[in-house]
Amino acid sequence: MKKQKLKLSNLKKKKIAPPRPTIIPLELGETEVWNYRQSFLYDFTAGLKAFYIPHEEINEFFLTYAGQGVGVRAYLGMRENTYFPHEPGDLKLIFVATAIDPKTGDRKDQIFEGRYVFDLSQPCPYECDASSPLFDPPAPITTKKRK
Repeated sequence: MKKQKLKLSNLKKKKIAPPRPTIIPLELGETEVWNYRQSFLYDFTAGLKAFYIPHEEINEFFLTYAGQGVGVRAYLGMRENTYFPHEPGDLKLIFVATAIDPKTGDRKDQIFEGRYVFDLSQPCPYECDASSPLFDPPAPITTKKRK
């Protein structure tokens, strides 16, 4: 099978993000975390810093979808606050596997048994590592204004 050259114009037509590195420098991670914390979203999410995802649950997820997907999509969700109904509950990440639809070429969600999704996350501030450089990163030396 001949490898096709990846063209940015093709990605834009299909609304697919261009490939990006999965491992980035710590400094870039700190900058991105700092940018988020300076945005309105940080206040809106009641200071949510991160999500903890247990290793066993990630393994269960990938074993469940073994050979069926090409990636993972994480949806943001909010658990109902049963103690204080007028206040927001814990934010969650809801995971589904994705697979390429052979007819359209789009990445489609693969709902487990047609009715289940995975809630693997536990929000930080409850599950935090206060010693992490990402817990409270310094302001970046240079920041670009967003358009």
